[in-house]
Amino acid sequence: MTAYTLAEYKKVLATASLRIAPQMLKTMQRGGLNIRDDWRDRAAAKNPIHARKYASTVIMRRTIVSLDGLMTVTVEPGPWGQGKLGQVLEYGRGGSRNAPQASHIEALEQELPHILRWLSIVAADGVR
Repeated sequence: MTAYTLAEYKKVLATASLRIAPQMLKTMQRGGLNIRDDWRDRAAAKNPIHARKYASTVIMRRTIVSLDGLMTVTVEPGPWGQGKLGQVLEYGRGGSRNAPQASHIEALEQELPHILRWLSIVAADGVR
């Protein structure tokens, strides 16, 4: 590889990142919302009586981490409503009596292939 082609690749990638950043943000936000909604549905189905409010405490937070708009998406049980019960239900505490429900893992497994597919489409479109 020559220095000329390396410089050309750098130029292509620099312009591509400007084009694809907004689409990647939209993709991650949509994926986070889908995970949150699926997690809520699963939590509501698993806890219809003793933790009715737990499903509604699952939230999605978006955090901008850089000047160019890089964003993290976090989906987690919120600290209100069910209090610490959400953490116990989801992640398990105290041995076999409180086995984790793992609705978060199931929701992530459901959505991850879609997120990866859309991110690969966005990246491929950005370098054309």
